[in-house]
Formats: sequence, structure tokens, C-alpha cells
Amino acid sequence: MSLMGIDLGTTGCKVIAFDLEGRIIAHAYREYPLIHRRPGWSELDSNLVWERVADAIREVASKTRNDPVEALAVASQGEAVTPVTEDGEMLDTAITTFDSRAEGIAEEIAQEMSPIEIMRITGMPLSGIT
Repeated sequence: MSLMGIDLGTTGCKVIAFDLEGRIIAHAYREYPLIHRRPGWSELDSNLVWERVADAIREVASKTRNDPVEALAVASQGEAVTPVTEDGEMLDTAITTFDSRAEGIAEEIAQEMSPIEIMRITGMPLSGIT
């Protein structure tokens, strides 16, 4: 039995398999570029990210056939969201943590609410970065 970890980062993904003693059996890394369609925008091509993640998983899984993966943990960008259809088809890119297109909205909110109110409601400070 082996354990697999997947880390989906902003510009790349890491996949690693460990044995039960914590020794590394196999690992893979794949990169994907950030997309900047406009100043202040930062996005990812979700289809490309999935292709790269799946490729890295396949590489690691091919090296763990004698010690099959039986448990999985995933760490990902909590803020990045990909709009999808009812059938799961990706509609557009994912906005990343570095995207600042909401700065104007944040300024409007700051006129209506105090930083303490915002923190109490959301658990986060107000920011124009998604």
C-alpha cells in the first residue's frame, strides 16, 4: 500500500507517492502558465491544469504498481474557481489568487462597512485580490 499526495499550485502541480514508512516511492512535477488577458488579471487554463495534473498522476501511478496507491490527499488553491456547465464542461479560465480585478468593488464595500465588520462576517480582511 502507498499513499499519494497532490499539490495543485498556482503555476505547477506536484504528485508524490510514499510508502507507509514515509519513504518516497515516486514523484512528478508539471508546470502550467498563468494567463494575463488584461492588466491586473491572473488566470489559469483549467483544461491545461487538469491535463498536467492527470499526466503527473499517471506517471506516479505507473511507478507504484507493486505498491498500489490506497489513500489520497489533495491540496489546492482554495480561491481558484472554474465555472462549469451542468455536464461538467469548463466554461472559462479560473481566476487565481493574484488577480486584482475586484479592487474597485473592495473600495465600494469599504465605504459601507468597517474592517471589523468585514472580518467578523468573512473571517478575512477586505482585499481587491481574489
